[in-house]
Amino acid sequence: ISLVTETIFYQSDWKVNEFSIFPTGFISEKIWKPIGHCQPFILAGPAKTLKYIREKYGFKTFHPYIDESYDDECNDMRRINLIENEIEKFTKKTKLEKIQFLKNVQDICIHNQKLFISIGEESRKEITESTREKYDFLNKL
Repeated sequence: ISLVTETIFYQSDWKVNEFSIFPTGFISEKIWKPIGHCQPFILAGPAKTLKYIREKYGFKTFHPYIDESYDDECNDMRRINLIENEIEKFTKKTKLEKIQFLKNVQDICIHNQKLFISIGEESRKEITESTREKYDFLNKL
């Protein structure tokens, strides 16, 4: 299992002393590594980041095998405590329980990897077509 620590975690504005929601939608490259390598993960990032990658891209996450209620927690300290609890629960699993966990999440990991590869192929086609259009335009000059 991978523990992914996103670039941004804290969402609270400590200077104003009031809570402000980080506009989830910025995710770094960090989350793509376990997805591309077919690995289950726990994501330490802003609230609603798991929801974002499910809704925007169609990736699957690991509930009920991992309690992902931490993703709904907007309070930073409570969210990090919930993440810590999930890590601790996983580390206390026996070897056989970890093997069973991997069997349980295998289809999710494969789905995510295939989706990741297809998104990459689509992006490559768009870049290739865009580059070709630019060269065609330059050749006409």
